[in-house]
Amino acid sequence: MLFRSLAVKDKIISALSIASESVRNHAQGGLTTATVVKLINYNDKKYAVWASIGDSPLMLFNRTHSTLQRISKDEILSPEQANVITNAVGEPSMQVNQTGFFEVSQGDELLICSDGITGDFDPDILSDQEIIDAFNRSSDPQMIADGLIEISRKKDDKAVVVLAI
Repeated sequence: MLFRSLAVKDKIISALSIASESVRNHAQGGLTTATVVKLINYNDKKYAVWASIGDSPLMLFNRTHSTLQRISKDEILSPEQANVITNAVGEPSMQVNQTGFFEVSQGDELLICSDGITGDFDPDILSDQEIIDAFNRSSDPQMIADGLIEISRKKDDKAVVVLAI
């Protein structure tokens, strides 16, 4: 499994490097963040191989136990300057520092969202419990995403992907 996940991870890193170069060449100074997940099957198990740049979090919700695990960490200057990212797609110095893989099971759901959903500073930060509550209100990924957009408090971009395993 490790060899297969490393091969997928290398492809993700390569794709992010290509995306970063494209942003540099076409976005006229623009920058963005990215979190990428690829699901793979291996020996009758399912794994999520991932990479993250910036502050678009990846989280794992386990519906059976109603738990939320933050997988990626925000690449920010400090908690006091949470809106200043230290790594971005489009930066010449972009590094893919956050990668990994983990097993996912039936009943797990992945959440990838922008910091416009999770927030940067009190009072715009959504707590883990608020996110868990949004998952517990529905089992439909679109309704969960819509619910997270509705309860988000930050005045910023609001992008959400919920993937049920």
